[in-house]
Amino acid sequence: MKTTKKRLLLLLIALLLLAGCSHHYIPRTTTFDFEEIDEFLSNSTVSLINDQPFSDDVLFLSRGTHDYYADFKAWTEKAIAITQREITSRGMKVVEDAPKFMKLSVMTAEGTTGMWQVYCETSLRVETGDGYVNEYVAKAGSPASLQRAVDGAVMRVVAAMLRDRNIIRYLQAK
Repeated sequence: MKTTKKRLLLLLIALLLLAGCSHHYIPRTTTFDFEEIDEFLSNSTVSLINDQPFSDDVLFLSRGTHDYYADFKAWTEKAIAITQREITSRGMKVVEDAPKFMKLSVMTAEGTTGMWQVYCETSLRVETGDGYVNEYVAKAGSPASLQRAVDGAVMRVVAAMLRDRNIIRYLQAK
């Protein structure tokens, strides 16, 4: 009887180790201070539109028995929240249905591991109301956690967008 219980316990432990875990992560917008960009002011009004049509879970890192998934629609909402915070602090107003708009969409995310850090690289596609389209890529690493790397990558990709002179001109135009 004792041997059977031990075997059953060992089998259960082995199955748990082989099964792995899946993690679904949505970036936080307040993990890091925003990176420095050229300062600008504008009193324009703009709409920020989530242009990512897919809310499917996408595998962006497999690490041992752990799989990490992203919902790009939710990630785009976080990129919009960071964008809104930064442009409103520079005098802009964000409203629905403004004549001036920007469509944002997180397109990719890829997690990688190094010897001492974990990294996340993400891309953000932006289209302005005047037809300007660009895709920005940013990467961040963290020795602490994948979550901090993701938070940093999303913040940095928004910073890359707000460093684009064409975006700034569009935001400042009347």
